[in-house]
Amino acid sequence: MKNVQIGCEAYILENNMILLGKRANVYGAGTWALVGGHLEFMERADECLARELQEEMGITLDPSTFSLLALTDDLQPENDIHYIHITYRVPLVGFDSEKQIVPPVCEPDFCEEWRWFPVKQPPKNIFSPHEKILKTIAANRIYLS
Repeated sequence: MKNVQIGCEAYILENNMILLGKRANVYGAGTWALVGGHLEFMERADECLARELQEEMGITLDPSTFSLLALTDDLQPENDIHYIHITYRVPLVGFDSEKQIVPPVCEPDFCEEWRWFPVKQPPKNIFSPHEKILKTIAANRIYLS
């Protein structure tokens, strides 16, 4: 029997700009994605996301500041995998979308760069598992089937 995997992602929005990372050397390399990663055994989802923000951007945030934004089923029969994505709105202080100030890239083997994009005009090459997350949020829903 196959297991469902769980991904935890951060939706970071400032001045109608969304922060995305360009994936490198991993599945979906060259596409833009939300910051996040896999939930580990006996780890709370919000703590997973706090850990991922620390690992990927060097940012320490209190998980109590996160707010649940979306749950997304990511069924990929062509790849024989099923993910559930838990996405939180994450307040990010000290970075500026207007001045294009972004966090540092702390895992260059997985992420080439962080960049701000207009939320209504994201790049065309969004990481496919995150497309549905962004559609769910844009529809002002927590869950879309």
